[in-house]
Parts: sequence; structure tokens; C-alpha cells
Amino acid sequence: HGNDLALLLREIRFPFYYMIFFLVTNFVDSKTALGIFLAVFVLAGLIVSAEYILEFIGAIDLSTGTRFIRVARLQGLILPLALLFIINQLIYAPHRYGRLVLIGVLLPIGLAFILTVGRGMWAGFGAALITTVGMHHFNQSRGQRSAWRTVLLIAAILLVIGSTVFLFQSFTGSSVGAHVMERSRAFTDPQANIHILGRLFAYSTALDAIAQHPILGNGQGSTLTFPIFNPTSERFEIWSMWTLDNLYLTLLWKMGLIGLAVFAWLNLRILQLSYQTFKFTDDPQAHSFASGSIAALVSMFVLGLSNGSMANGRFTLVFGILFGMIAVVAANFSPGSTAPRKDRK
Repeated sequence: HGNDLALLLREIRFPFYYMIFFLVTNFVDSKTALGIFLAVFVLAGLIVSAEYILEFIGAIDLSTGTRFIRVARLQGLILPLALLFIINQLIYAPHRYGRLVLIGVLLPIGLAFILTVGRGMWAGFGAALITTVGMHHFNQSRGQRSAWRTVLLIAAILLVIGSTVFLFQSFTGSSVGAHVMERSRAFTDPQANIHILGRLFAYSTALDAIAQHPILGNGQGSTLTFPIFNPTSERFEIWSMWTLDNLYLTLLWKMGLIGLAVFAWLNLRILQLSYQTFKFTDDPQAHSFASGSIAALVSMFVLGLSNGSMANGRFTLVFGILFGMIAVVAANFSPGSTAPRKDRK
């Protein structure tokens, strides 16, 4: 469709990042996936959280006690995912690393997650927590089911994270709580948020482009021109963009209904493999990994309404690796394997 070649070559790498799935499934075994991947993934989250916290402290004036500088980087997407894997580790296999170690890692990652002030990530994280509670509840036998026990565990974790944020705010004098409340107004009064209005302009323009090529899309390298709010100039400007803050509209715009259907099949298949592992295994670590993977997928499905990183960012590579690990673990703990699994009854 006459898309710029340089932009096409730059952008085409994102869907191809998922090819790492085949490298993982051919060269990684389930022991490595369960023993090393989770630890490396959480370690990466810890490194990113340190980066966020240090950048935040360096950006604010600690002498005023009223400033807040939002830290927003692409790598921050790992923070809610790492938290979900840690929480599921605490639920299903806390003795592998020890509760104190897990909580010690959870605190800085949770603090950095709050400092992102990412409303879409918060919504996705909340949906994932509800999913985790539901899976843990219905996974137990009828006589052992106790919804309150799981809810109290999650509430205790959130209370610990909240207390850490409060102590950090008290120590630095920064207005974290006030900024969180201000950003949260978008959930109750979205029409009053100028950034959401800008996104609606983008979505409307994208729908017009999708209508022109609904089956195969407008192709990699395509761009859209629409009004966008510039916080520096504090006014709307006309920009040409090659990305959208919406996963599903991005797929429809770039690759049409065919691309959206393939992507949906890929994710639903991975979700099925994760649930299959969760249902049949008795291995605590595999149980934790499977539940964490399902929670991570749910989180990203919700975040996809305001973020397109699963299809148009470098972080796509991380999802390709995660999907490969899920497939490897599922192959080892499937009903036909010799690994320990639950009685099907």
C-alpha cells in the first residue's frame, strides 16, 4: 500500500520476535524453564524496579516534598508480570525460595510498579489477581475451599506493598499518593482526561483505516495522522504515528482480521497449555508457574485495551520466550507424560 520501506523494515521485526518460540521449545527443557526462567524473570523485574526507584529519586527535589515525576519506560511492563509470578510462588511453592526472600523481592518491585502510575497496568494487574484467587479457590477440594483465605492472602500482599509506598513517600517527601489519586480519576471520570480524549481521536482514525483494508490490514510500515496532546506545549498537535495504544486495533490496522485471528489463536492455545499444566500437575513449582502464566496472560489481555506492546514493541521478545517456556512445561506435565499429575477425578 505504498508504506515507507525504512519504516516497514523497522516494524516487521516485532511479529517475527515470536519466532524465538521455536528456539525455546527446541533447546530448553522443563527443568530449566521451572528452575531458571522464573528466577531470571524476577531478577530482571528487580533490576528494572531499582532503575525506576533510582530514576524517581534522582528526578525529584527531596527538599520540597511536593513533587512527583512519573517514570514510564517500556521495560516497566515486566513489573506487574514479575509480581504475579512472585504472588503465585507464595501461594503454591513458597518453600522453594523462602517466604522472606519472596517478600523481600516483592517489596521493591511493588514500589516501582506503583511509581509507574500505569492505569492500564493497574487494571490488568487487578484482573489477574481476581483470576489467581478464583483459580486457587476452585482448585481445592470442596471441603477445603475457603475463599476468604485466598482473599486475605492477596489483601495482605497488597497491604504490604501499600505500606512500602507510604514509608517511601514519608522518607522522600514525594507526593506519590496524591499523584496516584489524580491519575485514578480516569477510571471514574474518563471524559475529563485529556490524554484519553487524544486516544479516542487515534482510535477513530484507526477504524477508518481498518475499514479500507479489513481482511489483511494496511501492512507493516503504515502510519496514521491524528491530533495528539503534547504535554510539553500543553495543546493538541497533528502527528503521524506508526503505533497505537491498543493491541487489538493495532492488529486489525496492521494485519487485519486474519492477523487478529492468528494472534487470538496463539494466545488462547498458550492459555490452554497453561491451564492443562495447572490442572494435571502435582508439582508445586509447575503449579506456581502455570498459575502465574495464566495470570500474566489475563493481565496482558486487559492491558491490551490501552497498550499494544504484545505486537509492536521490543517487549514482544519476552512474550515469545514466555510462550515457549509454557509449551515446554506443558509438554512435560501433560496427561500423557510420566511427570507427577493429579488424579483426573
